Amino acid sequence: MRKLFKNLTVCLAVLLSACSSQAINPTVYSYQYNDALANTEKMQKVLIASINFDKPSRYYLNKNSGRIDRQMTIYLENKGIKVRSSSTFDRYWKKMQREYGNLKDASTGKYTKKFKTALSKTMDKVFKGDPNLQYMIFTDLISTPVTYNHSATRMAQWHGVTRKLKVQGLGNGVKDDFDWSKSVDAISLSVYVFNRQQQLILHNIGGLQIAQALELHNNTGKFKRRKDLLRNEKEINEAIKLALHPLIQMKNYPLAFKSKQ
Repeated sequence: MRKLFKNLTVCLAVLLSACSSQAINPTVYSYQYNDALANTEKMQKVLIASINFDKPSRYYLNKNSGRIDRQMTIYLENKGIKVRSSSTFDRYWKKMQREYGNLKDASTGKYTKKFKTALSKTMDKVFKGDPNLQYMIFTDLISTPVTYNHSATRMAQWHGVTRKLKVQGLGNGVKDDFDWSKSVDAISLSVYVFNRQQQLILHNIGGLQIAQALELHNNTGKFKRRKDLLRNEKEINEAIKLALHPLIQMKNYPLAFKSKQ
């Protein structure tokens, strides 16, 4: 009995040690991952598509998407993975747009019913044109409303990350009656990875950055679009690592449960 208790104690200690080495963030996204279809050992060549998979990003995010894709390219190439140019994808996609017409509904900001058919045909042509291409990756920039907590440091958590309040402008802070319950836009990187058969290998989301900063002026303040939007490479890299996990294992991937008090 004592031996059994000792073994259980050792196992518990190992488990607690493993958990303590990882951050706990209850907002981490419950990803979809098809381990049976993934071939991580031989992942050598991928393509990052130049369009969103789920729905178009808001304009202020979409104009920054190229920076995110370039940063992901660097991350993948540092892992020894070749990233193919999206020029072939772009060429076929333009042909699909001419064939099917406008694939985005301007009134709703969403894709039309013909979008999935056009995309499937484009993916098929791209994969057939390159027998060595293994995966196609879509990098959607999305936004989620969040609020800051009520601690002195003013933190926000979403999709596995924690970000401090960004302040810009000149001032001595805000008055006590400042409305901290007002929501701000939390930007995230939503990644979809498909194989040659257009089967979903991974869908995961990593938090990136709060779109607004607290702009100060004398003793007043208001949330306003930050001047350095999506320029923090450290935050971009964290979002990329989160969104590509577990296809590419992220060290210290955050745990998705709250610790008991």
